[in-house]
Amino acid sequence: GFAVVIGGVASGAFPMGTLAALLAIPLVVASARCALANFNTPRQFLPAMRYMVVAYLVSSGLFTLAICAHR
Repeated sequence: GFAVVIGGVASGAFPMGTLAALLAIPLVVASARCALANFNTPRQFLPAMRYMVVAYLVSSGLFTLAICAHR
């Protein structure tokens, strides 16, 4: 996902503003850490899923806003 954004900007397919989608990386890292620490206990695993949903909303929202603002 994030590599596509970087590659798209590097190739000129996406405007530079779409790099704002990378601001979701800390949320993905937090999700991974939480998932690794709690994969055996479903109730404690839920925050990892929550982080991932928020990361998706942030990254796709910022990417979409950047595309719309560029036009």
